[in-house]
Amino acid sequence: MQGRVTEFSVTQIQIIITLSLKIPVHTEALVQGPPDPWTPGPVPGRPFQQSIQVCNLLQSVLFFRHSAESRADLITRQITHVLSAAHSKRRGPPEIYEVMKITYMGIEAHDSCDFDISVHFCAAADFIHRALSSGGKVLVHCHVGVSRSATLVLAYLMLKQNLTLVEAICAVKDKRGIIPNRGFLRQLIKLNGQLFGMLH
Repeated sequence: MQGRVTEFSVTQIQIIITLSLKIPVHTEALVQGPPDPWTPGPVPGRPFQQSIQVCNLLQSVLFFRHSAESRADLITRQITHVLSAAHSKRRGPPEIYEVMKITYMGIEAHDSCDFDISVHFCAAADFIHRALSSGGKVLVHCHVGVSRSATLVLAYLMLKQNLTLVEAICAVKDKRGIIPNRGFLRQLIKLNGQLFGMLH
C-alpha cells in the first residue's frame, strides 16, 4: 500500500470533491451534467493501462436522471441496465424497462446523513460489475444524481476496481459533479479503511 494515501476525514474528502468539481454547484447544472462525449482523465497514482481500463469502464456508466424514463434517450445511449437509488416500492420500476428488456435494480435510499446506504454497496457493485462485464451500459440515477447514485458508483470502483476513495473520486469527477452527503462520505471512508487499511 506504499504511496497510496488511505486515511481521510469527511472534511478532507469534501475539500477534494469541491476542488474536483468542474461545473457550477447548483442543481440545474448538476442534473444536466457536462456535455457528451466525455473523455475522462487518468486516475492519479495508477499504472497507465489500468487507469485507461477504469476510464473506459466509466464511459459505460451514466448519471443522467432525465434519461431514466425517456425511451429516446435510453435507445440513443444504448442503456441495458438501470440502477435507481430513488426506487419506490409503491410505484415499482417504470414499465418501459420491461418493454425495452432493460435489467433494473432499485434501491429505496434516502439522501439523509442518517441513512445507511452501505448495506447496498456490495449488491449495487455486483449489479454494475455484471452489466459492464457483459458489455452493457448502466444508467445510475437518483433524484439529482450527485449524492446517492454517486456514492454507489464510488463504492463500485472501490470494491470492483480496487480504487481508494480519492482515486475513485478522481476517476468520476470529470464525468460528473458529485456531492455525497456527510453521512455517505463517512460510510465510504469506513469502506476505504476496510479495503485498504489505515496509514499511520
